[in-house]
Amino acid sequence: MLLDILYVQTIAPFWGYYGFINDPSHLCKILSWIILAAFIVIVFPYLKSDEEFSSDIALIIFFLKIVPFTSFIACKQQPIDFILCEVLYLFLIYLFLKTIHVPKLSNKFKSTTLTNLIVAVLIVTVFFISAYYANFRLSFNFIDVYEIRFEARDYDMPTILKYLRGASSNILPVALAYALSRKKYAFSILLVFVIFLSFSTNGMKSTLFKMIICIFLFLLYKVDFKKYLGIAFLSLAVLSLLEWIALGTNVLSTVIVRRVLMIPQVLDSFYYDFTLNNGPLYYGGYHGEDVSFAIGAQYWSNGEIRANNGFFSDFYINIGFIGCIIYPLLYVIFFKYCEAAFGKSNRQIVMFVAIIVIYTLMGSSFTTSLLTHGLFLLLVTMYVTPWENNKEQ
Repeated sequence: MLLDILYVQTIAPFWGYYGFINDPSHLCKILSWIILAAFIVIVFPYLKSDEEFSSDIALIIFFLKIVPFTSFIACKQQPIDFILCEVLYLFLIYLFLKTIHVPKLSNKFKSTTLTNLIVAVLIVTVFFISAYYANFRLSFNFIDVYEIRFEARDYDMPTILKYLRGASSNILPVALAYALSRKKYAFSILLVFVIFLSFSTNGMKSTLFKMIICIFLFLLYKVDFKKYLGIAFLSLAVLSLLEWIALGTNVLSTVIVRRVLMIPQVLDSFYYDFTLNNGPLYYGGYHGEDVSFAIGAQYWSNGEIRANNGFFSDFYINIGFIGCIIYPLLYVIFFKYCEAAFGKSNRQIVMFVAIIVIYTLMGSSFTTSLLTHGLFLLLVTMYVTPWENNKEQ
């Protein structure tokens, strides 16, 4: 309900040209409440589940994907076929989380030396890219970052360097969480600086967002945070609404609610409409260009903006309806291997990695997330790290 109010009052009036239109229908409103109620029943048992990573994944998908999706279709009516496809693939993710199991992984490859080597390579990579391409620039402009992004897009760097740069944005925040949990505060300060240097080089606000979430979870290390996820999201909505009522501004709604929660839903609708008109692309480009640029040009009238999106958008644009079945299976197999890689580890680190994984998959295709954004290397890092020596603080 609060997300609906924020959408109508603080987002649609200012971002209508971005696809945030207030166009409700009674049918879509009713469907939104039915879908939300059904998934609450499905998700509730995960609050008490012993499978830490799987339960975190289930809860984060609920709050980052399902709640915003139901709010979006309540405020902007969508085709029934689109709604049913979204519901089917989300339901299958939860079904496969319950039914799929992977073999237990051996501990013989776990090594602090390997973990340190991976982290060291990524730190050196960030320093090299910053020095060679950006002259060690430090950017304190956290709002207008597109100039840096456009500059970073034109960096002529080897492919391996691109992969390492992407991996660093996900692995270094996890290394920060690990260092904080081991009370290695000097190294933690170094990692904070390196992550900030990375942001100053690529202009990706998500780089800083992950670092902030990491520190926040560390400060609440005694809390079983998954039980308070709902309160955290409710607090965000309440604070955004209070900001609008008391100050007449919509900074929280714009930066967090719109960007993190609602844009993926709008892009899903764009990708669905684009696929209906142009057919599945079967992992090819659109007239020789990346489809994300085509989406940006057609729906946002800006062909320079990458309208990247994952989850539903990824499978539907590539293979159409059959992706509703195939992709949930692929996602869950990956989630289960992440869970197997952890073993016994710090509770906050498990939650943090789950947030990183879902946030990355929501913003990019599955293969891009694994390779370019380093989720596969993150999985390897989790596997070789001796978590059992990292006792709860």
